Amino acid sequence: MMIRFLVLACLIGVISLDHPGFAQPEQPLRPGEYQPPAAADLMASYQRALAEAHSYSLDVRQRVVLPNLDVVTTMVIAVERPNRLLYVAEDQPPGMFAGRVAADGEKLYLHRPQQNLVVEREAPADLAELAGDPEIQILLANNLELGLDLVLPMLAEEPTSGPTPYEYVGHETWSGRLLHHIRNRRQIDEGLSLRFDYYLTDGDPAQLVRIQPDFGELMRVMMRNHGEDAAALEAASAQAEMYFDIGTWQLNPELEGELFAFAPPATAEVSDTLFAQEKHPLVGSEAPDFDLPLLDGGQVQLSSHEGSRIVILDFWATWCGPCRVAMPIIDKVSEEFAPQGVQLYAVNLRETPETIKGFLSGQEFAPTVLLDAEGTVSDRFGVQGIPTTFIIGKEGRVQAAYVGALPNLEQRLRRDLKKLTGGESLLPAGADE
Repeated sequence: MMIRFLVLACLIGVISLDHPGFAQPEQPLRPGEYQPPAAADLMASYQRALAEAHSYSLDVRQRVVLPNLDVVTTMVIAVERPNRLLYVAEDQPPGMFAGRVAADGEKLYLHRPQQNLVVEREAPADLAELAGDPEIQILLANNLELGLDLVLPMLAEEPTSGPTPYEYVGHETWSGRLLHHIRNRRQIDEGLSLRFDYYLTDGDPAQLVRIQPDFGELMRVMMRNHGEDAAALEAASAQAEMYFDIGTWQLNPELEGELFAFAPPATAEVSDTLFAQEKHPLVGSEAPDFDLPLLDGGQVQLSSHEGSRIVILDFWATWCGPCRVAMPIIDKVSEEFAPQGVQLYAVNLRETPETIKGFLSGQEFAPTVLLDAEGTVSDRFGVQGIPTTFIIGKEGRVQAAYVGALPNLEQRLRRDLKKLTGGESLLPAGADE
């Protein structure tokens, strides 16, 4: 799973700065001093208030602590029903998502300042439709998995709970405020659930002021899948910490229309997708040959398919969230074209057969898996991030390359395979010669 570190954004002028600022708990109240409410009632009170609110605004400060790293970042969120949304996370380091989602009721703007890209569309009719936009889902996916879905209730209009009941841990005072500490476990990926701790204010409705996933547990899973030794795993996970502090809560404020407005920079490139890609350097070239073991035994040499099959190579790993989005799509489409000579190989990077089999046992798809245990084949293909998918024509040339879980992946893959199986090339005229 890729974790996006969110760097300080410019806060909107109408939102005041009374953030808790990563306050630490003071002495817990002694037993008998206070009779706490039920944990489930606390969370339901909070979620119901947001689900019923006409509008609200807040800011979120995220802190991520890893060995030799301590990053504090900020997001700004404002919502007004039926279809206005602002999500700002700008000034990101290279390689991380930075941008803005702004729906003003008439237009929806998606902006990525690092690529100087802007997408403009008609605004969806309501927040549920807005949440269904595949590009918005991809932009926000990692932080939603780590708990921010609780401040964006348009993704779940009804109050929800996790896979395990909420447990009341205790009540504490932070900066003079009484806070309730509750927890549960939530499934954030296939086969991976994490403990989440939540801190809510006293009163009705309760307000959520901190979300704290067990980042150490997540790091242990990620490092184990990468084959790290036990000592390194324990040392890194002991220092790993993440939490979201939520401040400047305003329920049902009068939000000015200008808050949701967005004027794209004059120099920005207007695109129909935020995920426009440069041509991969291997496209048009002969695919590097290799000989790799199969997960279930045997070997595959790529060049053995030349002249008879179109080959899809999907480089992936079980810990990679976007890979799990893309793989069922690639598997489904390749199965449709299998009778026409299309062969899919899911090339796993640096994971053990046991890890891969454990993951696939819980899936409804079963691709043919190749083991790139040392990453040598991915290096030959110039794979910089996963998922990366290559389509290799019968003549042995790389016809197309997709990087990431593209919003239009199914349509694009089906279109490209239809052309190739029909005898057409995806390359410019003369490039196949």
